[in-house]
Amino acid sequence: QRVYPNPPSNLILESVQSTNVSLMWSFNANYLSLELLCQIEVKEIATDCEMRNYSMMGGPSDSSHSVIVDGLKPDSSYTFRIRCATFPIWKWSEWSEQRACRTLEALPSVGPDIWLQISGNGLNRTAIIIWRFLSHDEGNGKILSYEILAVSENKVQ
Repeated sequence: QRVYPNPPSNLILESVQSTNVSLMWSFNANYLSLELLCQIEVKEIATDCEMRNYSMMGGPSDSSHSVIVDGLKPDSSYTFRIRCATFPIWKWSEWSEQRACRTLEALPSVGPDIWLQISGNGLNRTAIIIWRFLSHDEGNGKILSYEILAVSENKVQ
């Protein structure tokens, strides 16, 4: 059956996490017996867009559909929009309205690179600690501070 679906409507961001976003939408049309292929345009700001395909069964006009878009970068801005077609693909619907969000921050994926320079001897030793700040992608967000713990043979300082 050839059907040109309505564009997805009422697109909302149900849940935004550090590496995934849950999207929900409806069609305002009865697609009860139709198999749908929906294409989600995932665009990280300042990069190329990625198209992801999801298959699902249609539903009554008052039903909603949702998917979880995963594999996103923490603390990054994205836009999403959706279009759908029926199987076999004849014609894509128009695009839904676009929605934007910023994923949540996460723990750093790596620790900082550190170098330790020790000079002097005995009780007159000096330690200099040098580290490379993490990139935004390594830090998965803003690094507010670093904590240094110095341990001697006798006590923690």
